[in-house]
Amino acid sequence: MAGENQFYPVATGAGANVRGNAAWGASGLRQTGFQSGIAPSLDFNAAFRQGTVMASALGQVIADAGNAALDDGNLAGLVANLKATLASYVASGVPSAQRVHFGSDTGTANRIIANVSPDISGYDAGALYLIAAANAPTGPAVANLDGRGDRNIVRRDGTAIQAGDWKVGEIIELRDDGSRLQLANWTQAAAVGAAAFWHSGVASGSTNALSVTLAPAITAYEDRLPVFVVFPSGVANGATISLNGLSAIPLQRNDGSPIQAPDIPPGAFALFGMSGTAALRLIGLGRGEVQRIAINPTLYVRPNGNDANDGLSNTDGGAFRTIAAALARGTSQFNFASSALNIQLGVPGTYDSPFTLPRGTGTINILGDANNATSYVITGASQPGTGCIQTSGPLVLLGVSIQNTGAGSHGVATTGVGTAVLINTAVISNQTTTGSHLFAVDGSGITLGTGCLLQGNAAAAFSATGGRISVNPNTNVVIAGSPTFSNATAVAQDGGRVSLLAGASVSGAASGQRYRSDNYSIINTNGGGANAFPGSTPGTTSNGLYL
Repeated sequence: MAGENQFYPVATGAGANVRGNAAWGASGLRQTGFQSGIAPSLDFNAAFRQGTVMASALGQVIADAGNAALDDGNLAGLVANLKATLASYVASGVPSAQRVHFGSDTGTANRIIANVSPDISGYDAGALYLIAAANAPTGPAVANLDGRGDRNIVRRDGTAIQAGDWKVGEIIELRDDGSRLQLANWTQAAAVGAAAFWHSGVASGSTNALSVTLAPAITAYEDRLPVFVVFPSGVANGATISLNGLSAIPLQRNDGSPIQAPDIPPGAFALFGMSGTAALRLIGLGRGEVQRIAINPTLYVRPNGNDANDGLSNTDGGAFRTIAAALARGTSQFNFASSALNIQLGVPGTYDSPFTLPRGTGTINILGDANNATSYVITGASQPGTGCIQTSGPLVLLGVSIQNTGAGSHGVATTGVGTAVLINTAVISNQTTTGSHLFAVDGSGITLGTGCLLQGNAAAAFSATGGRISVNPNTNVVIAGSPTFSNATAVAQDGGRVSLLAGASVSGAASGQRYRSDNYSIINTNGGGANAFPGSTPGTTSNGLYL
C-alpha cells in the first residue's frame, strides 16, 4: 500500500532492555558477533535495535514520499521504491534558484541567446547561469535564456555592460538579482590576467594524451587558471593534456592523485584549476570517487583484458587484466554492504595474485569455475610472512587454484577480523616454503568447504596462531602429493584453534608431525583420534589440547 511502512523498530520504548550506548560501543561483541552459547539479552537487543531502527527510518522516508516499504520479502520492489523515493527528493528538493544552469550562446554581440541545462520555466532570483559566450559585447547587453524573454545584463556594481567586459569563448557567470542578470565574474579588463577568466574548449586526441584549444587562448600556464573542458571520449587513467599547444601536463583529481577513467566518462565536461604551472587539477570530486550502492556487482577479469577497461563485460575489450585492478575499482566505486562484490575470472588461465586485498563494504567473492578449479590459477610470491591471498575482511574463494611461489609466504592468510571461506579451491606451494598453506592469526578465521585440496611442502597445512581454522561438517580436505610439513600438518598456538567439525576429515599422506597444540590452543577432531591428520610421526601438545 502506498505510503505504508511495515518495518517496525524494536526496543524503542521507555525502559527498554538494551545495553547503554557507551557500553555497547566499547563491547567486543561488535567485532566478533555472537558466538556459541546464550547471547546476553542486553547486547542482543542493542544490536537488534540499531538495525531495526535504521531499517524503520529508511522505510519511513520511502513511505513519506508516497511509496511503500513492505516487509514481504520482495527485495527488488523495495529497492525500486527506494530509488523512486531518492529520485523524487532530488527532482523536487532543489529549486531552480539553487541550481547552476549551463548553456552556449548562439546570439549576437549584445544579445545572448542560449538554451540552458537544467532548463528553466522562468527567471528566478538567485539562479546562476554559466554561458559560453559566442561574441564579445560592444556595449549594453541583454540575454534571452530558454526563450523566457530579454533580461538586462549589468556589471556587479549595477552599471551597464561595456565593450570588452567578456571575450569570445569565455564562460561568463550571470547571477539573477530578481530583475536583472549580474555579471558575477566581471573585473575590469585592464586589471586582470588570464587566471581571471574561464577558458573553455573541447578535448581531442587519444584518451591518455589529450589536447584542447582554449578560448580565450592562453600563451603560458598560470597558477589557478580556470578551465572548462568537454571530453567527447572521456579520459584514460593518468591522462595528460596540452592546452593551446603548450607542453603536456597531467590531469589530476582534487587531491593531487592521477585522474582515473571513471572520473570523466565519455561526453562529460569538467572544471579544472591550474595547480602551479605543472598540473591541471579537477574542481570537486570525479565521478569515480563517489561510491554508489550496488547489489552483488560483478566485475570481470581476463588475462587478455585491460586495466583501463570498466570490467563490466566478459570480453577482451570490457574485462580488467588484473584482479588487483578489479578490486581497486570495485571497492572504491561500489557500496555493497548488504551483498557481495563478485570478481569473476572470465576464462581459464593464469592470473597475478592481488596479494593483500583492499577492504570493501561487504564480502568479496573471487570466482573461477567450481567444476574446473585447476584451470583458474592465481599465482604470486608475496612478502615473507604474508599470504599469496591475504584478507582482513570477509572473502570467498570458489573454483580457483592458489599457487604460492614465495619461499617464506603463506597460501591463504587472514588477519584481524578477516574471514576466508574456501570452496572447490586448491592451495598449492610450488617450492619449499617456511609459510603455511592456511594461516589464521589474531582472531581471524578460515573455513574449508567441499572440494578443497592442499598440495606441496610447507611449514604446515593448517596453522592457527590466535586465529581459527575449521573444516565444515561431513567435508573431506585432501592432502595431495605426500608433502613434508616442517612444523606439523595441523598447528594451533597462542590460543589458536583448528577444528574438524562433525564428520569432517583430512585424507592423504604427509611427512612430519601430525599435529602440534601449544600455548593454550585447541585442536578438535570431533573424535577423529590421534591419526586424524596425515603425518609420519605422532603429534604433540605443550600447554595445549588435542581432542
